[in-house]
Amino acid sequence: MISQHSQLVSIGLPTFNRVATLKRALDSLLAQTYNNFELIISDNASTDDTEKICLEYSQKDDRVKYFRQEKNIGMIRQFDFLVTNIKGNFFMLASDDDWWHPNFISILKEVLDKHPQYGIAMSSLRQVHEDGSLMNEVIYDGLNNLSTFSHSRVFDAVVWKNPPAHFFILGLYRIEILKKLFWEPAPIVLGGDKIIMYEAALFTRFYSVPDVLWVRTSSFVPDAQRYTGEYKKIFIDKWAYIKHIKVSISRLFRSPNISLARKFYLLPIKIIVLFYAYRKHLIREMFPNVFQIFKRMSRSGN
Repeated sequence: MISQHSQLVSIGLPTFNRVATLKRALDSLLAQTYNNFELIISDNASTDDTEKICLEYSQKDDRVKYFRQEKNIGMIRQFDFLVTNIKGNFFMLASDDDWWHPNFISILKEVLDKHPQYGIAMSSLRQVHEDGSLMNEVIYDGLNNLSTFSHSRVFDAVVWKNPPAHFFILGLYRIEILKKLFWEPAPIVLGGDKIIMYEAALFTRFYSVPDVLWVRTSSFVPDAQRYTGEYKKIFIDKWAYIKHIKVSISRLFRSPNISLARKFYLLPIKIIVLFYAYRKHLIREMFPNVFQIFKRMSRSGN
């Protein structure tokens, strides 16, 4: 049996043209106090100096494994690529413009070691703008302690972002949980990562740590303008939210991970929650003229 201290943690880092922040992200990951990890970088055919930087790091540290895609395969396919190339007992997805406390992995792994009934762990976080100014903090404590939530409450937290449980997509996973969540490729639709989290919420337990161990960078530029290629098409699709609901329902009912009891008793209620949460977007997509009339009426009423 592999000891807990010798278990390998796989870190997946997708990147594309982010030389301004890439070194900071790499430095904070390589400075983790839990040092038995592999850092797998998937370069999505960057056109800047990303390749040069990654090769420098891989030559200095043999824990860094660099892969360069021949062409831009899109963000979601990068995630699939990383998942199929990991060897660890645990996995975390990393963003190329974020920063992690040196104890991020060690603390999250420790709680998963102590609590085998939980499949994913995540710390509290601080969100900052690209210029470093504070956006907000998300503290998973007190009434926002997801460790105490039922499967139903975690699902609602992912949907309503209260507290923002969708951030657990970037938490630490047991590898067996991650592999099961990717029983089919991640859906290429708006909010594909949230759909994975919907399934995770009804499948496994989320453990939240109150300490702020992660700093997430949020761009001033809207996603529809920031991304290119296939991923950009997702944001400008006029049926984006209808597809999100359709794919969510299909994936959740077909999931081999969600018990039949939850599918029968809980999932129908959660489907209603999804429709209600996205009602304005769905009305806008299905009845654009009616939506504009109500929007004008609302403005005139104010």
